[in-house]
Amino acid sequence: MKNKMLFTLTLLVFAGCGTTVSFQVERAPKMNIEGIQRIAVVPFETGSNTVLQRELAQFITATATSKIRAVNYFTLVDHRGIERLQRNNERIDNHVDALFTGQIISMRTSDTSRVVERYDRELKQNINVTLYIREAELVFNYRLIRARDGSIIDVITRDGKKQVSDESVAVLESSSQLFEAIVADKLSYLARDVAPYTAVETRTLMDEKSRDKELKNRMKDIRNQVKDGNYRPALSMYLLIYTQYGSFAAAYNAAVLHEVLGDAVAAAALMERCYNETGNPAAFSALARLNRYLREQDILATEYGDTRNQRDKVIAHAIDEIHGVLPRDAKLWIFNNSADEKDLANTLVDGITSGLMRNGVIVVDRENSNLIQAEQRFQMSGSVSDDDFVSIANAAGADTLVIVAVTGTSSLRRLQVRVLNIGRRINLFQSDAGDNWKL
Repeated sequence: MKNKMLFTLTLLVFAGCGTTVSFQVERAPKMNIEGIQRIAVVPFETGSNTVLQRELAQFITATATSKIRAVNYFTLVDHRGIERLQRNNERIDNHVDALFTGQIISMRTSDTSRVVERYDRELKQNINVTLYIREAELVFNYRLIRARDGSIIDVITRDGKKQVSDESVAVLESSSQLFEAIVADKLSYLARDVAPYTAVETRTLMDEKSRDKELKNRMKDIRNQVKDGNYRPALSMYLLIYTQYGSFAAAYNAAVLHEVLGDAVAAAALMERCYNETGNPAAFSALARLNRYLREQDILATEYGDTRNQRDKVIAHAIDEIHGVLPRDAKLWIFNNSADEKDLANTLVDGITSGLMRNGVIVVDRENSNLIQAEQRFQMSGSVSDDDFVSIANAAGADTLVIVAVTGTSSLRRLQVRVLNIGRRINLFQSDAGDNWKL
């Protein structure tokens, strides 16, 4: 299978004789998120019920929620609805796939002081001053819990320390500020823990070590090709030199360019051939690294690929189907009619709205507060007729209504879409239960 390495802009850095090529690759998250699309961030627990710990737990929860939302990979579900179901001993796996939470394990703060000597510019001599020191240490964890059976998928523990000092104790940051700074620093890793991410990799081209001047000049010319961004011609020339001279540096550099151009499979095959022929330990190290990378790409493709792309596929399909039945110069009101899965439905509505607008369709502004209140009243009533839909659309100044809902659970969960012509009171489109709508 051809490796699907993410390749965008390649940067070159020249340090001495070495040429370093930088490129982007996609990496798997640290946590196993296979099959997880909907996450509820549950408030973090405290080790002891002090005011400082409660406030810090709230800060960690808010920061984690913001970080997870920012990766734009999951549908975030309100934890309050999940906790209400749990209190009533109802199943939650129809509403959420996993819970993200954690606990403050320990937190310690201390204030100390000591006398130090410093130079006073006014007195032009060394003087003794009291230096006040405030230190905070924090250990906390976060974990992912499968909603279906309550099993812990993964736990990650973070610990940190922060210290500040000054000659005036009044200007020192508070203990709370120090703890929050530690949290902010440690949760900077969270995006890479919970979702696939893009990382920058660097490879250094190998210099030719032989005394053959002609070979060295040819290798120098190829390096200049790489410098100019001519990777494919440079790759062909490196492979030719490897065939003609048996140059390991040429083979190694060819493997680097294979990788940069998105074909790690060919790079691994070349390094395996080199190791078999030369026994060079650099080939063995490169092969081991490439094989690890290929295994990771298989995980991304098989475990996360479908989960990651399915929602976007459904949105794209909905946009095509809706756009195909719209009358000329249609003015749309898109109505979220989901009784459950409101967060997911809102995400789908936003995606459909953006896609239709990019196609030049006029969509009524959903920020109109009166219309939003009317929509919410109908949603709360639990029974909405076509007349109700039409009244909303008329109030919005729309002539076409798109009704969106998420129905079913687990493998039966689908996006349901209906397009209604307001003036003629007829359905222009009704989605089916096919896999194109499967969420």
